[in-house]
Amino acid sequence: MLPEKVGADLIFLKDGTQVEAQKVWEDNGLVRFTLPNYEGIVITYSKEIIERIDRGHQEAESNQGAVDG
Repeated sequence: MLPEKVGADLIFLKDGTQVEAQKVWEDNGLVRFTLPNYEGIVITYSKEIIERIDRGHQEAESNQGAVDG
């Protein structure tokens, strides 16, 4: 039995790059995230290069609020 798919988060960088992430969290001025299908790998960006984070952008209804950016 597979878990129900929830909407992915979308990270927008100031340079225009967009990254789809499965899980996003903040830690001491850094934004850490995992990519869909790669939960064991954690990627870290400085919060300074991130324009915004849209939570659950694939969901029809929003279950979570946006992360303060």
